[in-house]
Amino acid sequence: MKPALSSLVILGLFMVATFPAAQGQPADGRPGDPSLLIGDAAPPLTIPQWVRGEPVGHLDKGTIYVIEFWATWCGPCVRAIAHISRLQERYKDQRVVIVGVDSAEPDGAAKVPPFVARFGKRMDYRIAVDDYTGTERGRTYTAWVKASGNDGLPCAFVVGRDGRIAWAGHPMELDEPLAKILAGTFDPVNEFGGRDGQRLRARANQTSDPAEANRILDDAARLPEPPPGINADRIALLGNAEKKDVGAAYGVLERAVAAPGARMSDVLWPAEMVLDGWVGDADADRVLAVLDRAATLPGDDTDRANLLVARFKAYAHKRDFAAAVKVAGQLARAPGNNPHRLLDVAWAIARREDADAGCLAAARELAARAGGMKLSPDDATYLGRVRVSLALRAADRAAVSEAIRQLTRSPDATPDDLKDVSDYLIGLDGGGLPALDAALALLDRAAALAQDAAARDDVAQPRFKALLAKRDYPAAYAVARQVADADDASASVLNELAWTIASDEKIEPRDLDLAQRMAARAVALTESKYPNALDTYALVMYEKGDVSRAVELERQAVQVADRPDFRVALDRYKAKLAPRH
Repeated sequence: MKPALSSLVILGLFMVATFPAAQGQPADGRPGDPSLLIGDAAPPLTIPQWVRGEPVGHLDKGTIYVIEFWATWCGPCVRAIAHISRLQERYKDQRVVIVGVDSAEPDGAAKVPPFVARFGKRMDYRIAVDDYTGTERGRTYTAWVKASGNDGLPCAFVVGRDGRIAWAGHPMELDEPLAKILAGTFDPVNEFGGRDGQRLRARANQTSDPAEANRILDDAARLPEPPPGINADRIALLGNAEKKDVGAAYGVLERAVAAPGARMSDVLWPAEMVLDGWVGDADADRVLAVLDRAATLPGDDTDRANLLVARFKAYAHKRDFAAAVKVAGQLARAPGNNPHRLLDVAWAIARREDADAGCLAAARELAARAGGMKLSPDDATYLGRVRVSLALRAADRAAVSEAIRQLTRSPDATPDDLKDVSDYLIGLDGGGLPALDAALALLDRAAALAQDAAARDDVAQPRFKALLAKRDYPAAYAVARQVADADDASASVLNELAWTIASDEKIEPRDLDLAQRMAARAVALTESKYPNALDTYALVMYEKGDVSRAVELERQAVQVADRPDFRVALDRYKAKLAPRH
């Protein structure tokens, strides 16, 4: 089922070609197998510098620890910061300690303190910098992340009160397992399988030959404690193959539904993966036939809700909106309390330009049902985005205003949440002024809530873009000048705004002097080591007519990062500079 798969991302389930195995040989495995598995004793933390919070010398029994590995340059890591802070605040009185370890960043000791200062209270958990003595990847990172068979960021581990690894996965997936661990209802074997199953799954995901990988998964399936989600593993392997084989994917589904002792959960998420296009365009009727058989298998309320979601996707895929509406209505009235799945379907409807009136009405019913449930802050934001989108689809300005009012007055609203919804509205095709006005209303509230430099910068970027889209150039440039004049300006934000001004010829007028000031400051703040900033500065100078300076700057960008797009730009500038005969 889907939650189990999400929690396995760190172990390389969907990273077949990206994440190599851990080095070394575990005591009960073979070379290349992960040496750190779920259920193992947690390794020590090797930390020379604590940037925020009380140092954690060792992991005490009786305390639950979340050890999250991140880096300042990692976009997904940065996006997870507010979510992790909320978890620490929620569980601070229940002996839960969250530690963010800056890793895979040998110069982190210099970068992390100013980065944390810019985030202020939004990064409200312990922050440490890894020890790089004798390694380029950090000693703690090596002992935890690489030893688990992973080699990517962000990733998080939960250490139970017994001092053993209870869970591993993406930090944005922490909510449910952490709540269950605190309640004493989390079963690591049910979530990850036994030790042998974990090792076999890792081997399969590291094998380039699909036939061999499937043979290994067959061995894993026969174990007394098999890892869950093996059928989804098979679909993922097919999806990562150079040549997609949708026929083989149908074979996986049909074998899964016919297997002795099969349960609904063995089939539903793999079926959704096929419908979502992992292995090419799906034959919805063939998937529906599998789902009809899956409906006769044992399952709980969650499984039955997931079955309805999969059916909805299949009918929507074949544009049978009458059947899709019927299934959506069944989902709105189904037992269970998972608002996220209801919102998934409502959001899928809201995004479809071909959704008819019946589908949109069903989406509103799903959103109403979800709104009556207990929502996490993330799901509350998700609900707001669905409500705004459906109101825009109905051209109902009053409903748009009410959805915006609910979002902005929510006690759980954060600048990040409001910005996420505004980003969607700004990029909404056909949204027009109502969508832009709604986005700006959200950003006004986000700006009021912003208490640190990073939050203010995050709000400034979409405000600038929304005002440009409205052609309110004086207001847009006022935002850009505020960013340019700030003592604690962010190089990345300066670069983004300068690039937009220099590259968007529809802006009238383009304030290239302001763009130059921002680009030059971005280069200075990054000590000419950030190639994108050099590339932006070069474009600004080219647009201003100083081609010689553009060539000089683009050459520096190529020296820092020899990328094809930089070389194309350099050739274009040099061609302009060359004398004509």
